[in-house]
Amino acid sequence: MKNIYIFFLISATLFTQKISAQQPGDLDSTFNSVGFNTLDMQSGEDNEAYGIAIQSNGRIVIAGYVYDSDGFYNAAIARYLQNGTLDNSFNTTGYFNLFLDDNSETDAVAIQSDGKIVAAGHALNSSLDVDFLVIRLKSDGSLDSTFGTNGITITDFDGYNDYGYEIAIQSNGKILVSGSSYDGDYDEFAIARYNADGSLDSSFSADGWLMEIVGSGNSEVFGLAVEPGGKIYAGGYCENGIDSDFGLIRLNNDGTMDNTFNSTGEVVTDIDGYNECLNALVLQTDGKIVTGGFANNDSDDDFALVRYNTDGTLDDTFDGDGIQTTDLFFSSDEDVFSVKLQQDGKIIASGTAYDNTQYYFALARYNTDGSLDTDFSGDGLVTTDINGSDDEIYASEIQTDGKIVVAGATDNGNYDFAIARYLTDDNVGILDFNSPLNSYLIYPNPVSNLAHLEYELMNAATVSAQLLDVQGKLVAQIFDSENQTAGKHDLNINFNEKMAAGTYLLRIISGNGQVNIKLVKE
Repeated sequence: MKNIYIFFLISATLFTQKISAQQPGDLDSTFNSVGFNTLDMQSGEDNEAYGIAIQSNGRIVIAGYVYDSDGFYNAAIARYLQNGTLDNSFNTTGYFNLFLDDNSETDAVAIQSDGKIVAAGHALNSSLDVDFLVIRLKSDGSLDSTFGTNGITITDFDGYNDYGYEIAIQSNGKILVSGSSYDGDYDEFAIARYNADGSLDSSFSADGWLMEIVGSGNSEVFGLAVEPGGKIYAGGYCENGIDSDFGLIRLNNDGTMDNTFNSTGEVVTDIDGYNECLNALVLQTDGKIVTGGFANNDSDDDFALVRYNTDGTLDDTFDGDGIQTTDLFFSSDEDVFSVKLQQDGKIIASGTAYDNTQYYFALARYNTDGSLDTDFSGDGLVTTDINGSDDEIYASEIQTDGKIVVAGATDNGNYDFAIARYLTDDNVGILDFNSPLNSYLIYPNPVSNLAHLEYELMNAATVSAQLLDVQGKLVAQIFDSENQTAGKHDLNINFNEKMAAGTYLLRIISGNGQVNIKLVKE
């Protein structure tokens, strides 16, 4: 398995690293210069992103929450340009926060055909229970007053807690939001459908919303998808009295259970006899349903994928029995939170993996038969360390050019929004085919005050060297447009004692391309 530590990780042991072309599964070095970006909307407080969507112009929208200095959770949405930097044309700051006099958050986001942004989540009400929350923004990041009340719709199902976790927009513009609702005894699958103006759609389940017990205990929806014909899939976990299983239902367009799906409209799948949870689902072009989450093996959680035929039966052409589990780190937890399909049908599962020290961004790519795709990072698996502490992917999308964009959180003392982009087979080798360096050696790393770089140029070139912080901002211009001969060169990089400890990037630039080298200041 390949562990990515933001471009080239140079250990304290001295060695020479040959430059090679980027591979499928590598971070995209054209994205914010380092492959990722982080956002702290409230200094010293937690921010986490749970949803992602891509606009038709390629701009990337992520949604989650920010914890403010007054002790409240606020729904939060940020937008990024295609190059990975914040889009300051969005609400003038690049992000939008919704304060509702109490706690709120968004867990999913979708883009309407007219470019408006719809996000779903939940908000605490004056009775101190939680309701579905749906907000709609104009493309410029301002609330859309034509939706609900000043851009906001709140739905109380049954007087108890209602959590919205996922969103889908149907072809007729109606908005589906799914999650869970408490009935006084158990959490149930919950789905609401809204008209384009934010009002509940009474043609759906008679009053615009439904609650459905799946299994024999608590159940919640974390995955949602709609067929082109209008049938609705919702999946999550359901308890069986001992542990939890994958739970999946199919509804007709009017909100009634579709009894042509496993004869009852619901399917419960027990993978290993221990706790399991479905966190995401996606529909293939042939109608088969790919679901992802985790399965416990009586020791730890593993990545779990289950594929169903259109009638609700397990698809035995997928890894022999319809089920694929993957252990990224032995005896440690891994969870899938998002599943997407490439244009060639390959499956991208993303989430988090724990190595008994910290959590990492984790991705796996599978062939259509359920086997790991070894063309993706050599073994089908990628883990990424952003800031040397916990990192978690909660959502992903695939761009039209095939690149994979993920969103989640990174621990930088407090949790920050985190977004990253990975290459696939269609877009590798953008910079490194024409790398300006033949080889390099850097030490010590980590560094206290002074790092030493030895490098070799293949040809005479005009070279610049910069030191950047972890967000790609210029810290120091070491030298600019210096004419250098072919052959070996030496460079000292001074770290001012006032510079904060953390991750920095040394960037070497010439007319032939650029190389980014990670340095860690102690």
